[in-house]
Amino acid sequence: MEEKAARLLADGVLARVPELADELVRVIAEQNPGYRRINVVSRDDLRKSCQDNMTSVLRLIGRDGAEEEQLYSAARCTGRRRAEQRMPLDDVLRSFRLGGRLLWQALVEQARADGTVDAEGLLEIATWLWEVVDSTSAQVAAAYHVAEQQLVRIDEQRRATLWEGLLRGRGKDLAFAYEAARIIGVPVDGPYAAVVADVEDVNAPAFLNRLLAEHVFLASSATGGALGNRDAQFKAAAAELDGNSVDLSKAIGSAYGPDAAAEIAPHLPA
Repeated sequence: MEEKAARLLADGVLARVPELADELVRVIAEQNPGYRRINVVSRDDLRKSCQDNMTSVLRLIGRDGAEEEQLYSAARCTGRRRAEQRMPLDDVLRSFRLGGRLLWQALVEQARADGTVDAEGLLEIATWLWEVVDSTSAQVAAAYHVAEQQLVRIDEQRRATLWEGLLRGRGKDLAFAYEAARIIGVPVDGPYAAVVADVEDVNAPAFLNRLLAEHVFLASSATGGALGNRDAQFKAAAAELDGNSVDLSKAIGSAYGPDAAAEIAPHLPA
């Protein structure tokens, strides 16, 4: 199929994008319950995202000569924003698949109305469409993961600051105590066990002390995420903790010999 015919077909559907965006918002509300259940994406936000991404997909199908970097900007923006809104990625990607299905229906209707694309040409269009939907979804997921990791780091820093404040006695301030309890995910009242670890060994190499301190922090972050049902925090901290354990074992072996590394290995998370 000639690119010119594909471009004309895509241009025909582009004129209908505003009404298609309204339809996609309705379809998402009906068929993607995650958006209703979590309720963090406003209708106006969702509609703008639908319109921007449908426009980009059609321009990619029509191969209008614009830079792909520019045409994927709407997808990346959506990925970042949904991560910031804590919208599950699976629900976001499901909406993109629903949008792809709606665009396919619109392209078929446009082809029948124009009479310029035969059945074989429509098969080629279908292939292009789902290739574009897949690549767009990949851009969404990549931007989502980057933003999610940034949010996890920000959350970890904030929780670390709150923990430090509690250890320094700021818990006497009830407003601070309640804020810390809400963010860290622990009750204000109840029995607690405090574990204190001295990770500073004056005879150990500086890099080993750094890894030990990092290990304690990551273990605390992973535990806090698990107890607070913060899945993203737990997974990110646990993954970094695994890498830290490997580095720590190697560092101990380098500083104190292979026997010391073998002795400590069973006690490190793998």
